[in-house]
Parts: sequence; C-alpha cells; structure tokens
Amino acid sequence: TNTLSMPFYMAGLWLLSRSFFKSPENPDKTFIAGKDRIFCLLAGFLLYIGIAIRATVGITAIALGIAVVLFKKFRKRDFMNLLVCFLGVAMGICMLKPVIHKYVNYDYSDAAFPPIHWVMRGAGGEGTFNKADEEFTTYFEKAQDKKNADRIMLNQRINGLSGGVTPVFP
Repeated sequence: TNTLSMPFYMAGLWLLSRSFFKSPENPDKTFIAGKDRIFCLLAGFLLYIGIAIRATVGITAIALGIAVVLFKKFRKRDFMNLLVCFLGVAMGICMLKPVIHKYVNYDYSDAAFPPIHWVMRGAGGEGTFNKADEEFTTYFEKAQDKKNADRIMLNQRINGLSGGVTPVFP
C-alpha cells in the first residue's frame, strides 16, 4: 500500500506546494487565472485517493498544512486555495466511495486492531515493534475477542510492572 499510495500523495503534495510556496524571484510566467485553484482541487482529489489507499498519507498532508500556517504569510488567496483543496477531498469522497463500496466488498470491522492493542504493545518490552504481539492479536478472528484478549494481556503486563497493583482496565 505504501508503493501504491505514493504517486497520489506525492502528486498532491507537489501541486499544493506549487500553489502555496511560489518563489518571488521566479514567478510563474504562464499565469492562468484560477490555475492555483485548479491545482488545489486536483491536489485534494489526489490526496483523498492516497488516504483511501493508506491512511497515514493524511499525516503528510497535515504536515504540509502546518508548514503553510507556520512558514508562510497567510493571505486570503491562500485561505481560498485551502478551501478548494478541501472541496477536492469532498469531491473524491463523493465520487470514489460508491465505486469502492461496489468493487471492494470486504468487511474491515474484524480485521483492524482495537485501540487497546496499541496500548498493550506499548506496555510490554522495550516499546518497539514486537511480532509476537501482532500475532497474538491477529490470532483472534472477531473484533470483540481481540479487544478482550488485548485487555487481559495489558492487565498482565501492568501487574508485572507494578508488582501486583489492581488492574487499570477491568
């Protein structure tokens, strides 16, 4: 999914950076009225595709947004470009969601890790990736079973760390 999502979010980020960070020494000589807005609309659409493939693409988009706010003098034109980018994301949702639901008929509810899984992983070992933790959680088929098993494992780890204090997650 990293490789598949990369062209979409890189193209989206390139279009956004081209719209927001123009060099004053080298302005666009081929200015077309509204070109920045077209870039932003297309960028939002491409970023949505990247996020639909792999959600971590959103982190990169958020980082660019922070960079725009912190390192650029924000003008009315920039605000409008940002709104047009969000319009591109909305356009992507409206156009691609029905297609995804039609052709990708898969229920993800039991495939995902519950939030407590990440807490359980952080409470054990050195805090690094542990294949055994991943295999432990994926062993269970249903989401509720995964959640219950991770809760039990978390309580065991907390008891091991604290010397027998009452479990935090009953």
